[in-house]
Amino acid sequence: MTTLLIKNVTLKGQEGLQQILIEDGQFKRIESNDVELNHNGDTIDAEGGMAVAPFCEPHIHLDTTQTAG
Repeated sequence: MTTLLIKNVTLKGQEGLQQILIEDGQFKRIESNDVELNHNGDTIDAEGGMAVAPFCEPHIHLDTTQTAG
């Protein structure tokens, strides 16, 4: 089983930083950073960056996503 943990992720509609656990290419869990997720794979620190859905309009202005009303 291949696992990847992406931690310190900002997700739309969620308070605080989150973490995403991916197993064998599938999203398995999305939890607050406060929850400890055990895994034996690689870890990526997103450093507070925003995770966005793939295959969507890639032309976005991230500098205005947190301030636009």
